[in-house]
Amino acid sequence: MPHLSWEGPAFEHDCRTKTINQRYGIATKSEPEKPMNTPSRRTLLANAPAVAVAALAGGAVTKALSAEADPVFAAIEAHKAAMAAHTAAFNTKDEDAEDDALEKVLTCQPTTQAGIIALLEHMSAPSEDGTVLAFAFRADEDSPVYQAAVDLPAMIAEALRSM
Repeated sequence: MPHLSWEGPAFEHDCRTKTINQRYGIATKSEPEKPMNTPSRRTLLANAPAVAVAALAGGAVTKALSAEADPVFAAIEAHKAAMAAHTAAFNTKDEDAEDDALEKVLTCQPTTQAGIIALLEHMSAPSEDGTVLAFAFRADEDSPVYQAAVDLPAMIAEALRSM
């Protein structure tokens, strides 16, 4: 039968790293809780489209769809075309065109519920850098694209208020 000892490195390590309650699985209120992970501002803003789509789908907006054409659809299509051109050619001119088109999408205020949904779905669409909105947040903080991405939630809120 092996000799058991209460001395030695294994026992000392156990004593230093765990309380008696932790060693024996006893939960007490006096033990500190694990800290919560707080998401960054960029993470919150990048997830804003998904939250807004969920709110719209849940009936938060009760006004009927407008029959008028929403300008955001044209801006989205122009951005999709610029993304395709940039992907096909990888040159500076196409990158500038994509940035310009993205800025236009981010600053084009939707006028219908369908336009808001289309804008949010487009911003949540996968791109080479994650999502279209995540791509916008990777721009320089002094660029118009970055500022438009920061302003997007407020613009959507204003569009909802005006419906």
